[in-house]
Amino acid sequence: MISAITQMGNTQILVNKGDVILVDFINKHEEGYKLIFKKIFYINKENTDIFGSPVIEGAEIHATIIKSCVKGKKIRVFKKKRRKGYHKTIGHRQRYTKILIDNIIC
Repeated sequence: MISAITQMGNTQILVNKGDVILVDFINKHEEGYKLIFKKIFYINKENTDIFGSPVIEGAEIHATIIKSCVKGKKIRVFKKKRRKGYHKTIGHRQRYTKILIDNIIC
């Protein structure tokens, strides 16, 4: 099994071939679109570790978008100032893109 650490958006994620993961929302692409990630920092292939400095040249991760807009858990923020009568509840649901890791090439 091959696993790799890559940067998707602003986060670094450990992925394996066949994983289905949620990444930050990718606005311009629809379902079925193929993605290629070239910023790979670490690969573990058959118990052999390959480290990049800072990235591994020639390594790629191929992925496919399964679902374009998946909403995460609702986050509520409650603001209050005591003895002033001020209180406010705001919140949002983060949008994600669900992708399938097709192949890891090193």
